[in-house]
Amino acid sequence: MRTPIVFSLLFATAAFAADLKPVQEEARAYFDSQAPELASDVNTECGTKYPTIETDFENFEKATVPGVPGTLCSTMTWAVKEACKSAPYKKAVAAKVNGLACLVGAPPAGAKPLDLNKGTLTYYMRTGGLRNDAVKTIKDMMDR
Repeated sequence: MRTPIVFSLLFATAAFAADLKPVQEEARAYFDSQAPELASDVNTECGTKYPTIETDFENFEKATVPGVPGTLCSTMTWAVKEACKSAPYKKAVAAKVNGLACLVGAPPAGAKPLDLNKGTLTYYMRTGGLRNDAVKTIKDMMDR
């Protein structure tokens, strides 16, 4: 019974990967090699248990993302870790943030470059690099 299920999952994953353009596959592979460590670093600093960082590389276009996605995303994870160095904010992050996402697609209307929506802290990488006030932005989100 398990063989058909495993085969179906592998086939579905391969079919999804086949839908990506080569530039998207390359960017996704590079991001996927970095994301677990980025999530692990946040988990260590913040006392959280995020398995990885969600993304949407089917929307990746090299011309619209100003940099290397893994590097851009690491700016967000750095800001989260910095916020967690304060015990009250560490507690707030653990309570309010249930996931991390670095997205390459166009942000929804009204979204900020760094946004907390339904418990997911999301960085819209298409908007460019985060500013120096990213830590303050995260702290402000936790204060709401």
